[in-house]
Amino acid sequence: MQIHPQFARHVRYLESQALPLATGWVEAMLQAMRDPAAAGLPGLDRKSLLGLLMAVEPLRMHIG
Repeated sequence: MQIHPQFARHVRYLESQALPLATGWVEAMLQAMRDPAAAGLPGLDRKSLLGLLMAVEPLRMHIG
């Protein structure tokens, strides 16, 4: 089955955006854990997020 060239270009574009999207999402999540109040989540306790932050932060290099 033949794929339309415009569809193929669109798929390639989406694939090219996957890494920047994932990287940006992880960075935003880490920043929100570092400073919940600045991220608009003042109800979250920074100390309670410290363990999660320490577990997730080293994994960000594996994105991509």
